Amino acid sequence: MSSFTKIDTKVVRDELRVSATVEEEGTGVSLSQTKRIEISYIIGKLAFVEPPKIYEQGTNLEGRVKAVHYNDTPIPHMPLYLFEGDVWSARSLQNLTTDTDGFATFSFSTDTFTGDIDLS
Repeated sequence: MSSFTKIDTKVVRDELRVSATVEEEGTGVSLSQTKRIEISYIIGKLAFVEPPKIYEQGTNLEGRVKAVHYNDTPIPHMPLYLFEGDVWSARSLQNLTTDTDGFATFSFSTDTFTGDIDLS
């Protein structure tokens, strides 16, 4: 993989093409097939699960986060960090850990809520 990722991205595509031909022994009958495999750099995903569409200032906002590997299997016991605000001036809200199914539940007060919520 490192051989492909070190090359200028404009030179190669993020895919592999695999071709194979098999021949039945003794008959001379052969079968060829080609398969295209896309290379993904995604090793996992974090997502808010059914986030509330609205909230009232001063109430508690509750929600869930799911962490999965590249193949959508849960990531258990993963530490997550919930932040509020812009990337450069984010304020830490909570430290979370996913359960065995890859979910983490959070709740925080919106009394001083002023911006976006982000995960890392």
